[in-house]
Amino acid sequence: MAIADKLAGELFAEGSPADLVERYARKLPLSVICELLGLPLADRPKFMTWANTVSRITGSLVSFWHMMRAYQGEIACWRGPQRGGAVRSRHDQPATGKAFRES
Repeated sequence: MAIADKLAGELFAEGSPADLVERYARKLPLSVICELLGLPLADRPKFMTWANTVSRITGSLVSFWHMMRAYQGEIACWRGPQRGGAVRSRHDQPATGKAFRES
């Protein structure tokens, strides 16, 4: 409770407007982790910066992974045995092989 109370006190002391997520919701779990790890007070801002950087990178990688999986699914739809598994043009209709136009 002491960590949460301290962060809330700092948040209210600085007045509004306040970014509750940035200045409280993100700091609280990292502050608890710092406390559990026994990090010196002077090192905690550095640790929090590192943790936030890793979080942003991880989020970007997860987003990239989902986009690549969707792209691979699209490509798989255009592969066919009559082309030896080669990627088809988006203008080839998979069932008949006839060209079509997207509207």
